[in-house]
Amino acid sequence: MRNYSAAAKSDIWTQFMARINRRPDKSIASRCLALCLLFSALLTLPASAQSLADLAKQEREKRGQPSATPRVYTNQDLHGGTPNPTAAPSGTATQAEKRPTPHADVKGDALALMAMQTLVTELYPGSKVTADNQLALSDGKQKNFQVLGLTGHKTSTGWLYVCAVEFDEDQTAALQAMLTLKPAPPAATHIFVFYLDSAGNVRSSKKGVLDSRTAVTQLDEFHIPDVPKNGAWPVIDAVAWHWYSSKSWTGRVRFLSQINAATMTVRERLPVAISKKPNKGDSIDEIVTAESLENDKRIMVLKGQQSGKSLNYPCPEHCVIDGERLLDSW
Repeated sequence: MRNYSAAAKSDIWTQFMARINRRPDKSIASRCLALCLLFSALLTLPASAQSLADLAKQEREKRGQPSATPRVYTNQDLHGGTPNPTAAPSGTATQAEKRPTPHADVKGDALALMAMQTLVTELYPGSKVTADNQLALSDGKQKNFQVLGLTGHKTSTGWLYVCAVEFDEDQTAALQAMLTLKPAPPAATHIFVFYLDSAGNVRSSKKGVLDSRTAVTQLDEFHIPDVPKNGAWPVIDAVAWHWYSSKSWTGRVRFLSQINAATMTVRERLPVAISKKPNKGDSIDEIVTAESLENDKRIMVLKGQQSGKSLNYPCPEHCVIDGERLLDSW
């Protein structure tokens, strides 16, 4: 487990932003057209989304790091076809997603996607993957899912991979409940971390959820900053939207999280953008920065770049921001 000094902790936001290249939010339209229309009116980020992308681009240019394009995998990829790193679900393809992704290990990706056919069934014992990105449950029901954020590295004996699975119907039901101020059923982002041998067999694996404190999360991408030696479990960087609601507002926070894959626990979680729709009043959409207070490193200062609003958030050695508390205070 890595330990971070207060100075290193305060720089996590900048480190993340230097690596990521924000893709457009996953469209709800591919899951439910009516829900998409509701969210386009309720929670949008036209100015903030562009500003966040510009900020990430500026950070990359300053640090001389190449941009990265997230990969979205289709049914053909999942079932053993050649991975298409630029493919997106029908109706959601964007110009950013059509750009080629610099990734040379096509064989590793194909083996990892084939391995996911077995790993995803661990979420529902007795289930099996069918030919159209569906999980057939033991009770005869079907669940549609997506494999997201597949990220891998070559090792001396094979590959190390991380990816996520999200179930379409679960997310649609949870988001609909939030909009109508009803208790939201869970719609978790399931994380899988696994080692493959040179033949594509799963040597070891871990699974967990991105955030158990909220009903809905939507993954954008993963990074593995450092590949450990001797088969140890890595620390993973995750970029995702986390959704929350209360009696007086509905909103989401775009978080940058560091996850210890050995225990599937969050080490750090800092916000980079928020979107909040009060029941009464105007929507709030802005980029958020996070820095430790100069004279007290136990306090994280969260500042909105558009509004100038500042919030002091008490943090221990490892800062995990509570999204609901943040939105409620904003």
